Amino acid sequence: MDVRRVHPTHNIHTLAAEQIRAVLRLQPPGAPAPLFVFDAGSDPEQLVQELGDLPVAILVRLRRDRCF
Repeated sequence: MDVRRVHPTHNIHTLAAEQIRAVLRLQPPGAPAPLFVFDAGSDPEQLVQELGDLPVAILVRLRRDRCF
């Protein structure tokens, strides 16, 4: 995976989805779903929208003040 600086006008969730798609292309067929972990600065709803069609597991740490 390449390290890229995110421009302030770019969407970090879209960039993360692009990077995850690149990782998935490198996995052998039949490999188990990889787990990706995101910090509290990530929006879990937007990540699910970006990654919903992929065979991945995601874990997002929620901010303390986050309400459902």
